[in-house]
Amino acid sequence: MMQKILLSCMCTISITFADVVASPSPRPIIVPPVPTHPIVRPPERPGTQPIFVLEDYNYYSNPVSSCDEYIRIIEQKDQIIDSLKKEVESLKSKEQTKFQKSLKTEYEQELKKFDERKSGLKTKNSIDVSDK
Repeated sequence: MMQKILLSCMCTISITFADVVASPSPRPIIVPPVPTHPIVRPPERPGTQPIFVLEDYNYYSNPVSSCDEYIRIIEQKDQIIDSLKKEVESLKSKEQTKFQKSLKTEYEQELKKFDERKSGLKTKNSIDVSDK
């Protein structure tokens, strides 16, 4: 309660001594400086285009002989690529047959070991049931 009374007293005292005005404050008028000499703009230059654009005969091309040479080089590269593909396929098939043979021999060895172990075990698997 005492706090509210103290707060209200402080507010009333500050309002009475404050210079509160509800009108807008006048703004200072800013006058732009007037130049002493007139502003001179540089002359506008028209856009320039390169000369070769306007000429119809100026273009890039390959002479016929160089095109023939490029075609010949491409055909040679294609032949080399085809021969390399065939070589890779033959190597893959050889490697695959070799791998299959090694797997087959390994399988046969494991099967032989299993058969030997199976034949070596002689156990009696029987249960005696009696009424006694």
